Parts: sequence; structure tokens; C-alpha cells
Amino acid sequence: MIVVVSSDCTRTSQSQEGDIGFYPPSCAMSRIAFIAGTYLPESDSVSDYTARLHTSLRDRGVESIVLTTYYAAEAAYDPHALGVVHGWQWVDLKALVKAVWDSGADAVHIQYQPQIYGHQPAILLLPLLLRLSGWRSPIVTTIHEYGNWEWQGRGLLARFSGWLQQLGQQCAWWDREGGFLLALSNATIAIAPEAKTLIQARLPNIERRLWHVPAATNVQASETDSSAARQVLRQTCNWHEDALVITYLGFLHSGKDLKTLLLAFKQVVTTQPQARLLVMDRKDSPKSTVQDDNTYLTQLQTTIDELELRSFVHFTGYLDEEIMSPYLAGSDIGVLDRDVSLNSSSLMSLLSHSLPAIATHVPSLPDTHPLLLVPPQDVTALTTALIELIDRPEKRKQQAKASRVFSQTFNWQNITQQHLEIYQGLLDN
Repeated sequence: MIVVVSSDCTRTSQSQEGDIGFYPPSCAMSRIAFIAGTYLPESDSVSDYTARLHTSLRDRGVESIVLTTYYAAEAAYDPHALGVVHGWQWVDLKALVKAVWDSGADAVHIQYQPQIYGHQPAILLLPLLLRLSGWRSPIVTTIHEYGNWEWQGRGLLARFSGWLQQLGQQCAWWDREGGFLLALSNATIAIAPEAKTLIQARLPNIERRLWHVPAATNVQASETDSSAARQVLRQTCNWHEDALVITYLGFLHSGKDLKTLLLAFKQVVTTQPQARLLVMDRKDSPKSTVQDDNTYLTQLQTTIDELELRSFVHFTGYLDEEIMSPYLAGSDIGVLDRDVSLNSSSLMSLLSHSLPAIATHVPSLPDTHPLLLVPPQDVTALTTALIELIDRPEKRKQQAKASRVFSQTFNWQNITQQHLEIYQGLLDN
């Protein structure tokens, strides 16, 4: 059966597996099927990104659905999230391909990060299997992480996997990290600019269909009055109303560099006793485990006790967005760890709340960035940067204004528009 499209670009019949859709040259995208390894927006940044894009597209009149695991769909409480597979093993691929066809979508958009698929390589075959099944509509892949993981074969295949990966990449058949996701997608979107650069170096033939669309804040700035937010935050933490609050926002696991921040903060309070440190937990990093989180928190608490900082530091635990935004609005300075980059939603959350921010390492920064940069694990440099912002209120105001202006580029309105332009360009070609 051929899909018939009316003049207003709406489908008049459902596509079946193996059918090919035909569209008039200027037909508007009307339905997107997202593939998500998991879909728990409150638990991981990729799910949160997918949920916000999914919602934002629907607000712009583009219908979208999320195809994920049965467990994730049930836990998401989203009527547009459909459970179609039990997991991401090889045996799940047939059901996934069928679900894409059954979705009636104009395009399929894969959100990829190795962790959310349990580091299973099966998803890397999806574009190939779709093409073999007759799918001719656009395939888009967003790469949330790149350069940190490669598929390794097992048993006898392990001896040849490296050679096969290199050969396939040289011939542009596949990518040793992204499999067929990059080679057979009509458009690849890299969240981080450094990921785009690396992909382009590995697969120069896909340069014309490679895009960089940055991350946006996942904590939308509320309309809370800043004076009221400052008062509530200090009362909640049992701090004096004149306390100057330095806020860390991010995941808490052993890969983070909170000890450097604590050591620097100890030096700060010796000369700036009004300073306080707020540690806001982003919860459930894909790189962490419950045991790892608890062990790391215990280590941090021990360090705080050794430094005699217990009355100066407050851990919020995990907070809903409705509470996180007023906490950020009531803060004075933002601090990020050494793993942060422009694809960091935590970074964008700080900047969108007009916080002057200090980062210990941010690769591939544009010249217009508003951050104060210090070397990683450099207690002295971090201490100096913090004291400079505390001592110079005018500098804080300047940095706050620069943060607000810079973050306006990274809002969901702009990001959704960039996606719509990519989708439309694919349909028009």
C-alpha cells in the first residue's frame, strides 16, 4: 500500500511495514517517531532532552511519539510514550522496526547515548534494518555522547572486530562507535561541538548532513521574584539573610570533582565568612550506581567534617524543577566541575538564571562565552576566582548580564526551530 498525502500534508491512510511514503516537495513535517533507550525525564539528562523536544514540537503543531521499552513507557506516565520492546538486545530489533512502520511517522529520530541502551550494540543496526525493510523516509540521529565508547566483538569475532571497524569506517559503511547510526542517517545532530568535530574527522563524507544543535537548560527560569527567592533559600538552609550563596548543580558521583571545590571553599570562608555553599543534586547520573552515589556522598561528608564546614554547606538532595529554579534564582554564584561542556544542561541552567559561573574546564568554547575559567583540580585558582566575584559586586552583575545574554541562544524555542528546519530540509530534498 502507498501512503497518500493530501494537499495539507496530512496522511489519509496508515503506512504498513514495507511501504514507502511519498511527499510533495514542500510538505510540512507532521509526525516524528523518537527512539529513546529509556524515557525517565526526571532521572537522566537524555530522557529530559527528549521529553522537552517531544513536547516543544507538539506545541509547534508537529505530532510526535516516543518509542521505548515497555518499562520506560509505563514509568513515564506520558500517553505519547509507547512501549514497543522489552530491551535493546538483538531479538528486540524486529519489533522495533515494525513499531517504526506502525507509527505512521514522517521521520524517525534516534536519541543515542551508549548508557541509555545499556551499552548494547543492537541499536547501531537500526538504520540498516529500516532501509532493508523499505523505509525511505528520513532517519535522524542525535549523538549525546561521542568519543568515549566503541563496540567490541566477543569470542572469535573479537579478533576481527577492530579490523572490521577500521575497514568499514574507511569505506564509510559504518562508524566504529556509532555503527550505522551515522553512516545511514539522513542527518546527524551532535549536541557537543567537539563531538561534531570528531565525527567529521572520522567520517568526512557525512559533513553535509552533520549538524550541531546545542543543549538547552533543563531547569526553566521561573517568574519568582529574585528577592523572595533569596529570602526563601536562606531560610530553608537556616542561613543568615546576608549569606552569599555559591551553588553547584550537577550529578553527584565519583567522577565529579567536588573535593577540589570543598577545599577551595574552605579557603574562601577564612576571609569571606558570609559565604555559603549549596550543592544541588541532579540525581541518577547514567554513569553512577546507587552504591557509588552513597559511597561518594559519605566521602564528601567526611571531607566536610574534616574541614569543619558542616554549617557552611547544604546538600539539597534531588529537587523537582519547580523548586530548583527558585533556588538558582536565589543564588549568587554558580560553579561547575571539570567535566562540563557546552552540551551540559547544568551549565545552561546556571546561565539562564543569570548566575556568574566558574568552570574548571570547557572545551571548544565560543569567544562570546561568559564563564570564568580555571585549571582543573587547581584549588588556588578556584579560590581566587570565587573571592574575586565575592569582593566585586559590579563584576558579578556584569557576569550575570553576560550569562543571561549568552543563554538566550540556547533556549528551547531556538533549538526546536533548528530541528524543524533540519526535518523540513530532509523532506524537501
